This record gives sequence, structure tokens and C-alpha cells, in this order.
Amino acid sequence: MVNDTIAAISTALGEAAISVLRVSGPQALAIAGSVLKMKRALSDVPARVAHLAQIVGADGGVIDH
Repeated sequence: MVNDTIAAISTALGEAAISVLRVSGPQALAIAGSVLKMKRALSDVPARVAHLAQIVGADGGVIDH
């Protein structure tokens, strides 16, 4: 069994109003939590449901939302 954590773009090619990034594996929550800013803690939101979040850089500045 592989214990890798992976991320993959799930949005179709081209311009879109939203982007979908899938992250799975044992470190998925920690990795996503390090780059996402949400109203609730990431550990408190239900899995497999779309959530609005801001993507933040290392300095805490918003990159995208």
C-alpha cells in the first residue's frame, strides 16, 4: 500500500470561474491547511463537499480565492 500524499488539478483545461484541486493521502489535511484560509477550521468541514477558501502564500498574503 502506498502512503504518498498527492495533489492533482481536477479542473478542465481552459478558462473557468472556479478551480478544483484534489488532495489525498495521510498529510492531505496538514498540507491543505497550510495554504488555505477558511472561515472554519479545515478539520471541522465535511469531506467531499465544495468549500470556499482563500489560497495564501508563505507570508500569509492572499494569492487567490
